[in-house]
Amino acid sequence: WIPLSDQDEKKRKALSKTEAFPYGVFALRDSNVSTVPGSLSLHDALCWFATIRGWIAVLCYLGGDKNSVKPYIPVWDPLNTFWLAGSDGLLWAAHHRWASCEEIKELYGPKVVQGAEDKTGRVLLSEVWDKEEHGIIIGSAYAARTKHGLEHVPVLIMPCGSTPLIQSEFSA
Repeated sequence: WIPLSDQDEKKRKALSKTEAFPYGVFALRDSNVSTVPGSLSLHDALCWFATIRGWIAVLCYLGGDKNSVKPYIPVWDPLNTFWLAGSDGLLWAAHHRWASCEEIKELYGPKVVQGAEDKTGRVLLSEVWDKEEHGIIIGSAYAARTKHGLEHVPVLIMPCGSTPLIQSEFSA
């Protein structure tokens, strides 16, 4: 029998809370996207892309204020993800997706959409992160650009298993 001190108990409780935090953040993320049609849980999305694409790309950014955490953890389709790596990790990463004009108007205002939509009423939205800024590009112009306060690109891009990097449908 080894007696435990109160100090050890405090350290264990603090460590336990630290270990529980990511699980709570992931659960909150899944809860926030559960009402969005077509959204998958973090686990399901990562499993699908790892299996089908052989790569995963996930952005992990925590926003909020002193009293709340707002996780922003989209799983990006590696086929529509672009990046530049340096000797010390990512220099920037970007993801392209098609969005409806209505979604863009709701998020960034009606002026942003003018002239950016295609024949079907969709708009190309590009999300770009570098070591200092986060930007949203609609068509070919920035709709939003902010300093994120991190000193790194908060994106994880990695192969799953022994899958090689396939850069397009036509070349490897």
